[in-house]
Amino acid sequence: MVNSENNEFKNNRNRMKASEIIKAKLVAAGGRAMVSLYNGELREIIACSNGKEFLCPKLIPYPYTVFDAIVDLLLRSPGYRARKGSARSHRLGEPGCDETTVTGTVLAFMGKKPGESGLDPVFLLAAVLDWAGIAANGRGEISLNAAFSSRL
Repeated sequence: MVNSENNEFKNNRNRMKASEIIKAKLVAAGGRAMVSLYNGELREIIACSNGKEFLCPKLIPYPYTVFDAIVDLLLRSPGYRARKGSARSHRLGEPGCDETTVTGTVLAFMGKKPGESGLDPVFLLAAVLDWAGIAANGRGEISLNAAFSSRL
């Protein structure tokens, strides 16, 4: 016999994941939405037909689960905030692109090894987290919203 309360709890727990919140919000918007970068520029994000990724023109598709990795970083960080970092002038593992930065976390999530370089999509990922009400996109850092962290 299936316990409906247990299944409902599992479903609600999954909805608490940043990846599921963002995916649901993007699907509810018809698969396309505009997000505002820190500098005020708008970028379009698009749900991929595979249901596992989203993309922004000029960037490779990213899995929704990248947002769970970023939230995990924020939960481990003092004050639930982390520096964005930069892969433009640093390689993974160097100060400015290490495991304490969003950039370092994203590069490691995407399979990069210490010493390797990679794309720096943090400007967009932070904007998506802000659009979804999960984290505030600040200058040089992002911080988990209290309303989101209180539901965890």
